Amino acid sequence: MGRADCPSAWGSAGRGNYQLSRFIHNRTVRRETIDINRRAAHLKRPMTCLYGTSVAIGGAGVLLQGPSGSGKSDLALRLIDEGACLVADDQTEVQRNGKDLAMRAPAVLAGLIEARGLGIMRVPHVAEAPLRLIVELAAETGIERLPEARSRTIDGVAVPVIALDPHAASAPAKLRLAMKALTSPPLAGALALP
Repeated sequence: MGRADCPSAWGSAGRGNYQLSRFIHNRTVRRETIDINRRAAHLKRPMTCLYGTSVAIGGAGVLLQGPSGSGKSDLALRLIDEGACLVADDQTEVQRNGKDLAMRAPAVLAGLIEARGLGIMRVPHVAEAPLRLIVELAAETGIERLPEARSRTIDGVAVPVIALDPHAASAPAKLRLAMKALTSPPLAGALALP
């Protein structure tokens, strides 16, 4: 079948709407009208790409940040093993969505994580999660025992920040505890927004 024999998949439906027909072996399978203006609204909002690995725990997003080799993917794998879902590994796109920040993976990285020593692996993932907590990975000696509340503002939204040693056996439990503290008043005030 030559190029001239291929039916056009797009046809105008007026006022910025287009009809897309899906074809299998030259037969129309489904025809849908797409409002290009409404579907492209997300392209008008600025997006920030942050260096870090992100997971969703109970639907709430956590961004793990630290230098290369600091244990971001390793901690994410342990959290995923305990029921979390990957959002993005190594690079996380963050975009304001009303009063929230939505995290997602760049399309080419969706569902993929680097497991050092194994290579790039496919794991359970979600397309998007609201950013609720930023975790700065650090050695245990650099972490305060009773830290003051900290936050980072991204695109006008303040997000609580904690420091955590990713190599500690208790790291996943501490992170889950921090997530629970976000929904109830913490004792030491470590997760309250300043």
